Amino acid sequence: METKGGDQMPIQIAENIHVFQSTIWQINNPVILNEAANIVIDPCYFPAEIQVMANFVNRKKSFNNYIIFTHSDFDHLVGYRAIKAAKLIAQQEFANVDREAQMLQLREIDQIYQVSRKPAFIFPEPDITFHDQYRIPIKGDELVIFHAPGHTADCVFIISREKKVIFAGDYLSDIEFPFVNFSIGDYCSTLKLAERLVREFGIEFLVPGHGD
Repeated sequence: METKGGDQMPIQIAENIHVFQSTIWQINNPVILNEAANIVIDPCYFPAEIQVMANFVNRKKSFNNYIIFTHSDFDHLVGYRAIKAAKLIAQQEFANVDREAQMLQLREIDQIYQVSRKPAFIFPEPDITFHDQYRIPIKGDELVIFHAPGHTADCVFIISREKKVIFAGDYLSDIEFPFVNFSIGDYCSTLKLAERLVREFGIEFLVPGHGD
């Protein structure tokens, strides 16, 4: 039986920044609605939840639509096809992920929860990749994306300069212990990077991939 998501409402944490949260693993799906670009981060998870989020985004017209993947774990990817005409952005190590392992995990979890995905999930092919940093100028703001390896090789942090928000992917969660699937050394360096970014950008809001 699929978990319902039809009455899901986002939390607004700043002007034009909303966060949808899935009923599984408290996965956060941030949405930024802006005249220059509508941006979705890690669209997920159950089909009904994805559709609510997609309806919310698709009815707001903008010059560009982007989806940013904080990393290549399946639970952060599954809803990308619901956003119309979106360019997909990921760190360049995304290309090296073990896709079959991610697809296997998705099938196992969907089988447990009896989820039917229509259309079927296809592993995404990013339109834009980058090495260390990538910037997206939007009206009244700029998003800055930083490579933040450790949990996986392709993890990123995303910062809204104007709204002073950091979207941290699978780091800094209040409900998960650290999962290190790539490198302990890089994970520790990424924690230091997070500390530096919080200071440099005067961060006031943290949105982890899972949790409050």
